Amino acid sequence: MSNPREQAAAWLIKLQEPEISAGELLRWEEWINRSKANRQAFAGVERFSRRVADYANDLKDIPVPSHPGRDRPETAAAGSVEMTGSAAGVMALNLLARWAARPLWVRRCALTAVAAVVIAAGAMLVRFVAIPPQADESIEAHQTAVAEHQSITLQDGSTIAMGARSSLSVNFSAEQRVVMLETGEALFQVAEDPGRPFIVMAGAGTITALGTVFNVRRDANRVVVTVTEGSVEVRRTTDRGHAGAPGAPSARQQTAARIGVGAQAVVSPTELSVVELNDPTEATQWQAGLLRYRAEPLQYVMEGVSRYSGKEIMILDAEIEEMLFTGSVFQDQTGDWLQALEDVFDLEVQLVDEKKVVIRKRLREAGH
Repeated sequence: MSNPREQAAAWLIKLQEPEISAGELLRWEEWINRSKANRQAFAGVERFSRRVADYANDLKDIPVPSHPGRDRPETAAAGSVEMTGSAAGVMALNLLARWAARPLWVRRCALTAVAAVVIAAGAMLVRFVAIPPQADESIEAHQTAVAEHQSITLQDGSTIAMGARSSLSVNFSAEQRVVMLETGEALFQVAEDPGRPFIVMAGAGTITALGTVFNVRRDANRVVVTVTEGSVEVRRTTDRGHAGAPGAPSARQQTAARIGVGAQAVVSPTELSVVELNDPTEATQWQAGLLRYRAEPLQYVMEGVSRYSGKEIMILDAEIEEMLFTGSVFQDQTGDWLQALEDVFDLEVQLVDEKKVVIRKRLREAGH
């Protein structure tokens, strides 16, 4: 089984393909969020790829010695190294993806063969395969438990208020500030830094802050973005390929909307819609223990309530998922609220055990 560094190199190569599908992007997101080791490995190979591109001109026309009979990196062929920055990056990543799988003695022989390049040009390519990358200290991972809130101050002065059962990762570089919201909800207050955009990635949505305070809630298959100060640009990425047709072309289509105070964007893999709100601060009242919903399908309401109740709430009938709910749920009274639903929607709410609740259509006795 390949290690995280090999997998990261393979993913970075895949992400450079011009027609990568949204499905592949979601699989990459699932992989990178699976563990801290994956995030660190990806940050390392990405940084390495940029360095190789930067050093491409330095490597040009430098002779690389060849040693027949020894197993060596494919790139250590006799002649000159001539490549563009992007080609150098892809070549290096292909090398890296195979390197760790080789026996130790093979790697030592190969490194001997290309040592002259390291000395002559300071080639980061060879240095990288000889010395594994250090963990990227700029990556932070944060997670909250059921009914737990957490406030985070980032290195640039921005703050994130995390809601219950939420998880996110932060990766700052010299070029940009990126937060990936994997689950749950968070309120972002972004510090100004004109040279480094602040980007939040969540599901099919990418949100770029434009001097802003905004709330992002990630449900199972959609993202809800609400702005309370400033403005943001929201983009949606979706797959327009022909599902089920082997070899059929697929492309990334992005639709975008710039929204300001009082606006809310809802992003799914197939749609981006924008609505105006009377009181956008309702979206942030979860911080005070109150969940507010306005004509929200019960499917998404239950996801939010589950994060605060600690119970897995399952809706057994599809038509119930689409029922619209408007109202408030106090986070410390979710049990009472669930029982009240029986009368409001004429449903049956059944407590299976301490951790599981099912909701179904009310069963009618014969003759009623």
